[in-house]
Amino acid sequence: MSKVNPLYTEEYAGDFKSRFEILKSVMDNIKTPVFSLDTYYNYTSFNKAHQLMMKNIYGVDIELGKSILKYQSVKEDRLKAKANLDRALNGEKVTVTAFSGKEELSRLFFEVEHHPIYDEKGKIKGVSVFVRDISRQKKAEDATIKERDNLKSLLDSLRDGMCIISNNHQVLYTNPALEREFGEVNGKKCHEYLFGKRESCSWCRNDEIFAGKSREHRLKSPVNGKTYEIFEAPIKTVPGIKSKLLKLHDITPEIKTQEKQQQSQDKYRLLIENLQEGIWEIDKNADTTFVNDKMATMLGYSPEEMMGKNLFDFMDESVIPFAEKNLKKRKKGLKDRHDFEFVRKDGEKIYTTIITTPLQDVDGNYQGALAAVIDITDLKDAQKALEISEDFLRGLFENMPSGIAVYEVKNQGKKGQDYIIKEFNKTSQRMEGKSRREVIGKSLRDLRPNIDEYGLIGVFKKVWDSGEAVYFPEKRYVDENYSNWYENYVFKAPTGEVVAIYNDVTEKKRAELEIKNSLKEKEILISEIHHRVKNNLQIIVSLLHLQEIHEEDTRLIRILRETQGRVRTMAQVHNKLYQADIITNINFQNYARQLLEGIISSFDKTRYIKTNFEIDDIPINLETAIPLGLIINELVTNSIKYAFFQDEGTISIKLEPLDNQFQLSVGDDGVGIKKDIDITKTRTLGLQLVNSLVNQLDGEIELDRTRGTCFKIKFKILDYKKRI
Repeated sequence: MSKVNPLYTEEYAGDFKSRFEILKSVMDNIKTPVFSLDTYYNYTSFNKAHQLMMKNIYGVDIELGKSILKYQSVKEDRLKAKANLDRALNGEKVTVTAFSGKEELSRLFFEVEHHPIYDEKGKIKGVSVFVRDISRQKKAEDATIKERDNLKSLLDSLRDGMCIISNNHQVLYTNPALEREFGEVNGKKCHEYLFGKRESCSWCRNDEIFAGKSREHRLKSPVNGKTYEIFEAPIKTVPGIKSKLLKLHDITPEIKTQEKQQQSQDKYRLLIENLQEGIWEIDKNADTTFVNDKMATMLGYSPEEMMGKNLFDFMDESVIPFAEKNLKKRKKGLKDRHDFEFVRKDGEKIYTTIITTPLQDVDGNYQGALAAVIDITDLKDAQKALEISEDFLRGLFENMPSGIAVYEVKNQGKKGQDYIIKEFNKTSQRMEGKSRREVIGKSLRDLRPNIDEYGLIGVFKKVWDSGEAVYFPEKRYVDENYSNWYENYVFKAPTGEVVAIYNDVTEKKRAELEIKNSLKEKEILISEIHHRVKNNLQIIVSLLHLQEIHEEDTRLIRILRETQGRVRTMAQVHNKLYQADIITNINFQNYARQLLEGIISSFDKTRYIKTNFEIDDIPINLETAIPLGLIINELVTNSIKYAFFQDEGTISIKLEPLDNQFQLSVGDDGVGIKKDIDITKTRTLGLQLVNSLVNQLDGEIELDRTRGTCFKIKFKILDYKKRI
């Protein structure tokens, strides 16, 4: 029963009594607890519902004028109640949620509204409190929250991207998988977030989805370039709000795999079509189900012409039994490789190598065969040619005049025993006195016991290591059975063997020794001849000198002296050849120097004449040296006699190479030859002799009058003339 403080009853006496009774009756029949308190927290009124609630919660019977705080035995409840009442007594409308009970399942929840009560002067005189039981609603909300959390946990754990989108395109939720793909939403709408578009997508079907339909489709996102399989379904949430669930399954890897598979298939198809081998597939009846272009071309058909035709249509009757035998092997599941002969469309035969594989179903039943076919017609022809070539080379090998031995190398080829004989031609057999059967498989040391000391093994080792051919010159090999001279040409074969081509040059060496001895005797004889010629010329010089002593005619004396000089010049050449190790050439530098010194010393007035000598150490043969010596003698003699009035000056001799010839320059810095004198047409014996000698050398003479007189003679070394 509702109770009201008597003070309030008196205050509302009179006209208000009936209205108050009506209000009191209404409050008692309201199931919502209602009560009021004064500023000291004392009850000024309460209804039955509140009275029952306090009994159930705290086990107390409340009374008017008593403080509500004294009835609340739980300290936490009391403190919260006081705080909320104080806020209301300060003029604030306060609504809070409270609960009672310790067990979560039996706990009761209330929504408590606090309203300040004002008197007629506007002063707060108390608080009215309305308590509404919201336990059922709270439990429903908790269940909804729990269900939402479970759903969120489920969506968060999915590997596919998931999101919830409102009917105005707002993204309400994204799971971690989607955020890994597109990042955080940051207030973007779905078309911005997922597809980078400012406006809604042209393919959006929200009207259908929010009408209750589901939808599946495939789209590529410009945001990350990936392709997704998208599933959309409506979600019913709070009444009046519509949303949809969006699932995005990344199928980019699948698409890439499909693309790769397609590329692989295209490559396989391209490979099959462009293989150099023919590809031929038949079914279990031996009918053609596939051929590539190469196979068809090989037989002179187009692929279309061959399709459906039987395998036996492309072969001669004579080889059909062999083909049937091979097909039986395929039916047993056996692979095979063999050579086979087909017949082309033009009737020509074609030789092939076939690699065949049986085709079976999942149960292992024979369904046909697949073959790779290689045209070996050219190879067959080449083999025949090779056989002919091998026969030719074998004949050449066996009949070579030189011995040929082929060695297999063992243990890095350090010793003679490491070279095993693989081939031995007939000449080698004849030279060694052994048959091929006796030496094949034996080592070189077995054949030649002292081969390691001979020096040839080092050559073999060098050739085997470097691959470069080496000529091993003539050398004498000696053991208890042999004492012969051999020369070897050693090279490495492309297959790795060491090959020696060798000759027994013993007879050649003997012949050379005889020739050398004969040449030595001839050289001694020729040297003696030069010596005797030189002595005879010296005798002639002496006779001319004796004749000069007894002559009084100055002209004749001059002629005798000039003749002595010329003979002496020739004698010096023979003397040089006699003294030289090589009797065909002389050292022209020494010869010319001695010649110049001899000419100058033969005149009394030459003590003030200087010489400028520029001749290198050049070997010159007899045919060239004598004319050059005579030319020097004539020109130097003329310079001494006619160039210097005061018996002083310089005589120069120079020999220098010019391209493929030489130039001899003989000159002086004297008064020079008159310009009107033509040296090629002079009557003087000396210059006539010089011109004759220049012609003998096939040379050219030139006179340079720039500084004194200088004769320049260009010539080539004359060829040696054999003497009998």
